[in-house]
Amino acid sequence: MWLSNTYITVENVTYLYNHMGPPLGDGENIKDRSCGLVVAYNFIEGGEYLIDMVDGHWTDKPNYFSTHVYGNLMVKIRDSPNYAVTHYGGDLGNTSIYRNGSLYFYHNTVVSYHFPKATALFFLSTDAGHVDARNN
Repeated sequence: MWLSNTYITVENVTYLYNHMGPPLGDGENIKDRSCGLVVAYNFIEGGEYLIDMVDGHWTDKPNYFSTHVYGNLMVKIRDSPNYAVTHYGGDLGNTSIYRNGSLYFYHNTVVSYHFPKATALFFLSTDAGHVDARNN
């Protein structure tokens, strides 16, 4: 069964000071199609992707192309087919509405128990997306 802890599509959403444990089934921990997304100071553990930031229908909003993830403790605990901790871009197939902006990824601590497979911090759907990662 495919279950995510959250699946949100809104304008200006902030995940702040949460403990988000592993999803009960296969799925992402946070699946988000919003604009103005901020994920800050959370403990996020488990899921296919810990944060899946994909396409929505907000391309007319300037903050759709700017996503902020900072100060989080993120733990990859599952041996899942998704090798990346985060996914940024899209998954519906229409690249014109993908998040082809900037993911600002600052001051996060990432731990992976995704052995024996390799783990990547980011999976970007297209070359148009950009990650600014600092002090992690």
